[in-house]
Amino acid sequence: MKDKITLGLEGENLVAQYLEDKGFEIIDKNYRTKYGEIDIIARNNDLISFVEVKLRQNPKFYLSDLISLSKQNKIIRTALNYTMVKGLSNYILRFDVALVEVFNDTVNINYIENAFTKLD
Repeated sequence: MKDKITLGLEGENLVAQYLEDKGFEIIDKNYRTKYGEIDIIARNNDLISFVEVKLRQNPKFYLSDLISLSKQNKIIRTALNYTMVKGLSNYILRFDVALVEVFNDTVNINYIENAFTKLD
């Protein structure tokens, strides 16, 4: 049995490969600030996607439980910090959630684009 950290990293690597297969370039992983952390930051043309990766091994979950409003706000603040620090203010920002489901040795990625939005 793998520990939670190892499983989480494997899930993030699967999602990174999924994004690359869709034409995205991974520009950062596990970006941390005092505001929070973003698992994957990917770019495709003028779009930057900030991706929260969730790994589930239990089929009993609710989509509403994936990411709390507090976690969303932390990701948004971290993303805004990232774009400011990296000089990426001219990009479209998108906040996605990737659910990596592992059941009976089967892996499935449920990728949710625009899972939440930045409030102005």
